[in-house]
Amino acid sequence: MQRAFSGQYFTRVAMRKVEMFEHQGTHIDAPLHFANGGQDLTQIPPERLYGPGVVIDVRDKAAVNSDYAVSVEDIHGKLAGS
Repeated sequence: MQRAFSGQYFTRVAMRKVEMFEHQGTHIDAPLHFANGGQDLTQIPPERLYGPGVVIDVRDKAAVNSDYAVSVEDIHGKLAGS
């Protein structure tokens, strides 16, 4: 990560920039793709490809503010069960 902004206009903002290639997160590459003797996709049990998840629904807030970003409070509220 690199510092995203600095200078006189951003003295009170601390942000980091994360970059990745478009190829990441769009599909799965089997171990065979990287290692001789690795599994192909037909050998990987489907249950290894997913896990627990959480939906944090902020549609009402985004409807009012199209630039709305999920907040720490949204996450804490979801984890607390609200």
